[in-house]
Amino acid sequence: MRKKLADSIKEKASKMATDDSQLKTLIDNVKHKVDEIAKSEKLKALFSTVEILIKMIQSYISGEYREYPKRTLLLILFGLIYFLIPLDVIPDFIPVTGFLDDLTILLWVYKSIQKDVAAYQEWDKLKSTSSN
Repeated sequence: MRKKLADSIKEKASKMATDDSQLKTLIDNVKHKVDEIAKSEKLKALFSTVEILIKMIQSYISGEYREYPKRTLLLILFGLIYFLIPLDVIPDFIPVTGFLDDLTILLWVYKSIQKDVAAYQEWDKLKSTSSN
């Protein structure tokens, strides 16, 4: 069952990677879900991880930053899509615990692409500094 879910998400991420409107919808849906659960102190790590992944996708959509490989884009999309699925390994309707698998997947994605995240953050920092 898990492999089937993962394969389905991978297929969806591959299709979404080439459609900016789907990427924007994904970001909107992720932000909405984050807003819904933002009050939980136990989920702070999830928010910072999701925030950087969203920024990377937004920069990708705008064309400002596309310096990471397609694999990184697909991993980010995989993590964000998994985050949105309400009935994943641990259903999200279970308070706090329901988001542990989401957190695990997102942190795994984040660690898997850490080199690309660091390069993006450095670019973003330089961009912010040069625009001031």
